[in-house]
Amino acid sequence: MLGGAQRRVAVVSMVLVLASVVVPLVTSPPRAGAVVASSTSWVQLATRSPLPREGAAMAYDSATGTVILFGGLSGSQYRNDTWSWSGTSWTQLTPATSPSPRTGASMVFDPETGDIVLFGGESSGVSLSDTWVWNGVTWTNVTPTTSPTARYDAAMTYDAATSSVVLFGGFNGSFLGDTWTWNGTTWAQLSPAASPSPRYLASMVYDAATNDVVLFGGLDHSGSPLGDTWTWNGTNWT
Repeated sequence: MLGGAQRRVAVVSMVLVLASVVVPLVTSPPRAGAVVASSTSWVQLATRSPLPREGAAMAYDSATGTVILFGGLSGSQYRNDTWSWSGTSWTQLTPATSPSPRTGASMVFDPETGDIVLFGGESSGVSLSDTWVWNGVTWTNVTPTTSPTARYDAAMTYDAATSSVVLFGGFNGSFLGDTWTWNGTTWAQLSPAASPSPRYLASMVYDAATNDVVLFGGLDHSGSPLGDTWTWNGTNWT
């Protein structure tokens, strides 16, 4: 079984900005820079940027109006640097405290607290289970009494219908299929009647049109990609 660092082959070294949405671009060979879309064409920007890496965590911070990138893996080096993207340029931030170097962490903005939440990841073959919050200036390690088990490449998104962060699955040597919520201070494990099969590297996002969380795909225990779609209504998976 390949580890998370080996399974991820995309190297995030550029940023595409289109209709105010920032998404990673897979490039080969890796090179730094940013590309901005006008109404008719893409324009390459000359800008200082994070070093090429894979498995970095990235989320939009509504409180500061910037995109935050943390960590990742550059070759054999695990990183714990924090960067912000303003829409035109990258800035490396220097918080007094940071999570340890890692790849495959889950990260999302929590509008209830105005913070970015980061959970878990993997470093040198060790799965992590720590929870951190970013307030726009510094990272804080929170220590709730209950937490999900250590894992990486879990799916995580903010559920506006329940005002909570939802985490599903991941991998820690075993394939996981548990569902957890974060309310800003504590984690709670939920026990829905039905759940997606254990997996990692699934895609998950909140659908404001239906007020459901939507999960798609991932990798199963055989390493095969999955193509199933599930919705979470705050109580059950369907």
